[in-house]
Amino acid sequence: AFLSGPSFAKEIAVGLATAVVVASDDRRLADEFSAILSSPEFRVFTSQDVIGLEVGGAVKNVIALAAGMCEGLGLGTNAVTALVTRGCYEMQRIALAMGGRSSTITGLSGVGDTFGTCFGPLSRNRNLGIRLGKGERLKDILDSSIEVAEGVETAFALERLIKTSHRSYRLDLKFPIIFGVVDILRGNSTPREGLQDLMLLPIRPEFLFDSGPDLSGSGVNGGGLRIRGKVDAHALDDDAAEDDSVVLPANFGDDAPELAVSAAVSETGIANDDDLGHRR
Repeated sequence: AFLSGPSFAKEIAVGLATAVVVASDDRRLADEFSAILSSPEFRVFTSQDVIGLEVGGAVKNVIALAAGMCEGLGLGTNAVTALVTRGCYEMQRIALAMGGRSSTITGLSGVGDTFGTCFGPLSRNRNLGIRLGKGERLKDILDSSIEVAEGVETAFALERLIKTSHRSYRLDLKFPIIFGVVDILRGNSTPREGLQDLMLLPIRPEFLFDSGPDLSGSGVNGGGLRIRGKVDAHALDDDAAEDDSVVLPANFGDDAPELAVSAAVSETGIANDDDLGHRR
């Protein structure tokens, strides 16, 4: 079973209200963990979407690095809110292609955990991003830090995962935030240059793959939904879909476990302030 959600360890330790999700393929096991761990201050919801939960727990740390850079640059609320929202879209595309559920990404272990990590003052990844945005070098930040900002290694793991599992030749347009963060971490661009690159991306519809009510009742799989866009359900690749609706293939191969890099053990033995997602 896997536990994740917006859960800073320091707040849990002093009994502040917290809500998280425990996911397992075995519904009974998830229910058992929920019953054991839940209290009036610590609410544990259940899910069977292990993939979606783990993708959310990994990708949100990379988004938090970018959000921190926005804050370090003094770009204001509009910029950081837009960046986090579009980052969640990249998170969702990865999760769906791996077999996760969009509902998980919109829940506590997806956008919920992302909000906490991107906007919370206790977030190590956000704070590292702030220092990058203010002009410090990554090596100097890491050398002077006593905490682990796991988003750094997660960004590189996601880049390898996407590049080795995707046939598109313009991945920077499909995952501009993830790839932009990697470029900054490598020293290939500055946070301000990364923002400029994002702002100069081609204008297009916010969502290229959407659904709406089908009043005729003849929707996909009899569910009453009309899916707008062309999708190759076997390849799950944007080169096979004219509307760029799906990005990654269903089979990510041996690199998929690298997403688990988001779980780093802190001095207290709890699996990091930003993300309590770890194997039980």
